[in-house]
Amino acid sequence: RRPWLETISEQLAEELAAGRAVVFACSALKRSYRRMLSSRAPSTIFVHLVGCESLIAQRLAGRSHEFMNSSLLSSQFAALEPLQSEERHVEVEVSLEVEEVVKSISARLAPSEDE
Repeated sequence: RRPWLETISEQLAEELAAGRAVVFACSALKRSYRRMLSSRAPSTIFVHLVGCESLIAQRLAGRSHEFMNSSLLSSQFAALEPLQSEERHVEVEVSLEVEEVVKSISARLAPSEDE
């Protein structure tokens, strides 16, 4: 994973240095992965989509693609290291409709008037 995470970190830093906003999606289950991702881009904000295992399993079962085999779900939950207060992040409940999840994330990441 290290080379892949380093490549992503480098790309994040390049995009931000060019003044472009970046959205990147990956599981980043472990704190060490998140540290590596944000090492070159300290302004990184992680979005933790919070949901119970049964809800996520239900959603995986309804997918028509195979990004992740549903048999791996329990191990993913077991491996998850919750984000800590010193990690820049927002948490969003995924039991909401997709549109509401997107609105919540957008609102919470929008620059404040003070910035």
